[in-house]
Amino acid sequence: MGNPVGWWISDVALLMYGVTMVMIALLTRRNVEVVDGIVQRHMLRSTGFIVAAWVLHYAPFFLMGRSLFLHHYLPSSIFAYMATAALFQFASIMDYPRFALKHWHSNVRALVPSGVSVVGFGILVAAQVACFLYFAPLTYGTTGLSVDEIHSRRWLSTYDLHFQT
Repeated sequence: MGNPVGWWISDVALLMYGVTMVMIALLTRRNVEVVDGIVQRHMLRSTGFIVAAWVLHYAPFFLMGRSLFLHHYLPSSIFAYMATAALFQFASIMDYPRFALKHWHSNVRALVPSGVSVVGFGILVAAQVACFLYFAPLTYGTTGLSVDEIHSRRWLSTYDLHFQT
């Protein structure tokens, strides 16, 4: 289902995808090749398909004039998380053309991500788990939270928490 940290990370990833694709398009028009053609094709076709699926699932509910609930956004959040993973892969694999099966043969070593990307992935996972554990009592209705503890889980002023003491 996700949590605020995951949603915000995926929102940033979707924004980064848009900025990256615009920058690649502008630089390509100036005959400046910043990424390999295979990488560009994967970003445009594979990740672009995922982002298009996110838009097609998100836009109809965004345009509605009625009250929206979490279950309206959940189908599109799956595609947002998939786009986040695709962008993380794009950023963390240095030899992306080899990963894209361009010159694949039997004695190619496994792709090992850099140490920075492993640490970055560890931080993202730790933030997701910590946020899940923080919101789990509220999400699953665990008893024992005081009124102050419930209010502390209201990170944004737009969060409406309805509870009975």
